[in-house]
Amino acid sequence: MTFKSVLIAILITAIGFVGGQALNTPQEAPQLKEETVFERVMRTKTLRCGYVTDQLFFRKDPNTGAFSGIFYDITLKIAEALRVKVEWTQEASYATYNEDLVSNRYDAFCSGVWPLALRAALETYTTPVLYSGVGVWVREDDQRVTKIDQINNENVKIAVIDGEMAGLIAYESFPKAQTMSLPNSTDRASMILNVTTGKADVVLIDTITALEFMGHNPGKIRNLIPDDPIRLFPSVYGFKFGETGMQMAFNTAIQDYLDNKVIEGIIRKHEKYPNSIFRVARPFEPTR
Repeated sequence: MTFKSVLIAILITAIGFVGGQALNTPQEAPQLKEETVFERVMRTKTLRCGYVTDQLFFRKDPNTGAFSGIFYDITLKIAEALRVKVEWTQEASYATYNEDLVSNRYDAFCSGVWPLALRAALETYTTPVLYSGVGVWVREDDQRVTKIDQINNENVKIAVIDGEMAGLIAYESFPKAQTMSLPNSTDRASMILNVTTGKADVVLIDTITALEFMGHNPGKIRNLIPDDPIRLFPSVYGFKFGETGMQMAFNTAIQDYLDNKVIEGIIRKHEKYPNSIFRVARPFEPTR
């Protein structure tokens, strides 16, 4: 056997060995792309919503169970634009709804939420629908606290709810003050009751909830800063972090409804106290 024929035999054997190894090597299964929330909504033609019922922007009639409110109406309009139906899947809480989104219990938080930097790693938010102002409210007859700079004092007690914005504002703006915390399932008006009954001295709460309380209990509380809210928060929709498809679809609809005064009409329909809701400024003014 010549050197050339030996070399050819070796090459054939090596090629056969490598080919056999390739055939015997387990192949990795192709990774299936996880369906996004937006893709699921479009496939099922159903938008599953989580919500919190309160007197702000989303209400539930205790007798009939019927929903109403600003975010209820806007959600139906957005669903109509997307050609999907809305399923009000789960009543949630502000303290736990972002965990519900992560675990896909529903597709969107639809009753309006104030975005927080602390939640930015867990949620994706829409553009603002409207703004809410938070006032500093005290008992009408309490003269111990007459100015906002008197609150940051260890002798002052602020009513808050676990996981609710008032606790964060109190921590950031009045770190020396005490807090009196209620469970996260508590109605916001209960914070005001703790002030009127003397259990707490201050409540940091949105204008609408405070005015609603005053409508039934006139002369009980007053706002130390009526013309300058201590916080101004955008009210938005929330999705699981990274769900940009949902974000873009909702943002497009929201901007359309802002520009063409659809949202303004819905706000006026539900705004019980004039000028209690802060509007999103339109990005242009008509030419005169």
